[in-house]
Amino acid sequence: MTNRSSSAVSSDDLQAASRPVNGRGRGKRRKELVEHADRLFSAFGFHNVSFDDIAQAAGIKREGIYYYFKNTTELLFEIVEPPTHRLIERLSAIANSQLSPEAKLYLGLETHIKVFNRTALDAISLSAGAGEALGSEEISQKFRPLYKRYEDLWMRVLFDGVGGDKKRFKYPRVVVFATLGMCNWMVRWFREDGDAGLDEIVDIFFDYASTGLFGEIGGAGPPAGERRNQILEEVRAFKLVHGSL
Repeated sequence: MTNRSSSAVSSDDLQAASRPVNGRGRGKRRKELVEHADRLFSAFGFHNVSFDDIAQAAGIKREGIYYYFKNTTELLFEIVEPPTHRLIERLSAIANSQLSPEAKLYLGLETHIKVFNRTALDAISLSAGAGEALGSEEISQKFRPLYKRYEDLWMRVLFDGVGGDKKRFKYPRVVVFATLGMCNWMVRWFREDGDAGLDEIVDIFFDYASTGLFGEIGGAGPPAGERRNQILEEVRAFKLVHGSL
């Protein structure tokens, strides 16, 4: 998507992006504003949406939003905080499990890919660039502690236990950033009607990541045959206890 200012968001765009889905958009005004903002942020990006756009989508005056939120950063946090806590809770269960390193990697990738979205990734980018964009410092103060906790859990998923030997990597945290970056970049190219669905993408990313983390340096491919079936059986057992996404 090309960069655009909030003033470039057309009435047709706003109407399409704010259309209720499956009965959403009902309930109290605060919930309605969060839902409208979520759709607009996902469609156009956080910095391309203003209070005017949200007010127009919600069918109220701009001043009415200030009764509930002082700025778009508060709205962003309201949207992104719940799924971020879901990510942390799920990844903590994965890290604390007795699963094999490969099964932990598979479940970690699946969780990140299926829970995160465009708005959450905007928050990550803005959090990492504090002071470089309007509101990014406030965003960093709110979000960075959550993301740091999440990154630390990924360190455990990838390097605790017998697999993913940390000594093979000079900078283990860079491996975490590379793994998450592979997933995060999906926001720029993934389409619901594309060639591969989320489950297929989890499999593809797992093959790439597992080769680098667990394969022999110099040529082993991703886990195959009986070993792959064992990994997927561990994944299914975990989901029986903790539920599917």
